Amino acid sequence: MSDRVSRDLSDIVGWRATGLMLVIEDELRMCEVAKEVLEAHGLTVLTAMDGQEGVALFRDHAQDGRTTLDLVTFRHDGSRHHQ
Repeated sequence: MSDRVSRDLSDIVGWRATGLMLVIEDELRMCEVAKEVLEAHGLTVLTAMDGQEGVALFRDHAQDGRTTLDLVTFRHDGSRHHQ
């Protein structure tokens, strides 16, 4: 997604956010799309490709932001961490 498209998307949707978001997603394209959309709305985004990597990043940044995760990922299942 180009910067111009990202800015246009933000204008169309009309909301902005601040802060840090951790996206845990094992499908590369979905992870990239989530990152691009969230960044277009002003968030700083960290990404992890599996639950194990996500847990490590979460521990490092737990006080900094919010997390969204795929409930079924390779190596660590999101439902396990949701409890």
